[in-house]
Amino acid sequence: MKSGFITEKNGGCSMDNSREFQLMLDEAIKSEPSAFEGFDKTKNIQSQLQEMLEDRPSPKLFTRFLSFLGWDGATFTAYNYSPKLTIGLFTSMEQLWLAFVMFQLYKKKWDNGEWRLEENRE
Repeated sequence: MKSGFITEKNGGCSMDNSREFQLMLDEAIKSEPSAFEGFDKTKNIQSQLQEMLEDRPSPKLFTRFLSFLGWDGATFTAYNYSPKLTIGLFTSMEQLWLAFVMFQLYKKKWDNGEWRLEENRE
């Protein structure tokens, strides 16, 4: 099965080659160059993003990711990224994981083509 934005196979894993994701990733690297040192765009992106948070996947990482998506244990409530945001903002798991990594590590959100620090919400 082929999706419009996933066009290549690499090591058995489909990768998001959309312009939007490439822009997101390029801007993340520009924004936090030391965090992405050694990052290889030709290898499995999602795995590398997960490794930025933990050496190996764990239930704790999975729980944090679900919380980021707005999962309260029973249903998806408001998407945690923004009250107005729908899941449709991101079109691949790579985009979601990159947004999750940037938010978890740097409190930055993808907004109009750049990573911005989250403003304190009170």
